[in-house]
Amino acid sequence: MVFSLFVAILLIRQFLVVRSELICDPTVKPKPDFHCDEDAKKLYTDGKDDEGNARLLFHRSLDQRKSIRDYYDSKFFWTRKRRCGRHCYYDEIYPANLSDELGRQSLYNLDKLYDMTFTNFEDILTGVVHGTITRDWKEVGGIEEVLCANDNEMKKLLRESYEKNFKIKMEEDFKTFNKKTQRIRMLCSNIEVPEFCFSLQPDRCQDKKISKEQAAEEAKALHDIDIENEKEKFKDKLKEFLNKYCEPDLKLIFQAYRKDDTHGIDTDVEKVFEGEERRVYDMIVRYIEDTCKCYADELHKAVKGGGCDYDKVHRIILTRSERDLKCILDNFRSRKDQTFTERLKEETPLEKLYLTSIRYLCGNPE
Repeated sequence: MVFSLFVAILLIRQFLVVRSELICDPTVKPKPDFHCDEDAKKLYTDGKDDEGNARLLFHRSLDQRKSIRDYYDSKFFWTRKRRCGRHCYYDEIYPANLSDELGRQSLYNLDKLYDMTFTNFEDILTGVVHGTITRDWKEVGGIEEVLCANDNEMKKLLRESYEKNFKIKMEEDFKTFNKKTQRIRMLCSNIEVPEFCFSLQPDRCQDKKISKEQAAEEAKALHDIDIENEKEKFKDKLKEFLNKYCEPDLKLIFQAYRKDDTHGIDTDVEKVFEGEERRVYDMIVRYIEDTCKCYADELHKAVKGGGCDYDKVHRIILTRSERDLKCILDNFRSRKDQTFTERLKEETPLEKLYLTSIRYLCGNPE
């Protein structure tokens, strides 16, 4: 009896450890007992309370925020006096627009955050790719983040979003990327993104996954390659793995490949690949091996000093807030001995309302 209880405790403990590795809590969750009409009315009547607006919106999920916006825009109107003669005035009625009104009342960085607040996560990401191709944005670094750092479910949404919004398949549009003028190549970098980034996971991913022993064997096959003299062989083997295995299997292989904290698959990719190709494959392997660490690294790059990359910050905070942002922020703090919001405050010390909004999205209202 005692032995059975001991075994049960060990199994439960192991389950909790595995669960903690696989599931990362979001920082933004749907508000229980949600009523979009009440929230919309509060925004309408207390429109000048900027901090109250941020607290209300950023404690709601994306779907709830969109419901509030739709109700607000359809039910409320504003009036303003218009002159029609020397002593004659009339009331002009025009529809309310929550997105525009929030933007007009806020500072520049908060305005940019509000621009993305009501946007589907996949639309935010596909806008980065399309904006780079058409030169609307200079978001070169965001291409790897979008195409190389997303799971199978998000890849499907990205493809559907891109075709819906831009009337062309994403992979077809990207083929034009290398056919632009020399000026475009200099601006956007001549990146050749592997097919792996566009394609969905192979059907065999639905089958039984590889064992840790098999993963160790595949990792050893990579280890045995002399990267100093056989760089092309290493590249071919890595590309073979990316096309052969799905992400859970690749994660096991890359974890088995890692020797210690300072030497893993990412460090060897940096030695073997060059230029833009290095950036692409580095992002792929870092995302697969440890998603939270990968995004924590990206946040660190965005606020590492010399100016903040607000587009990257907003993109990661918003798109990961309902998935695994807590895990990402915990990883950031564990390695930098500083919370992300504390680090961001050093870059934007005077924008209190903006920092408060970011803290709400990060699940830390204090």
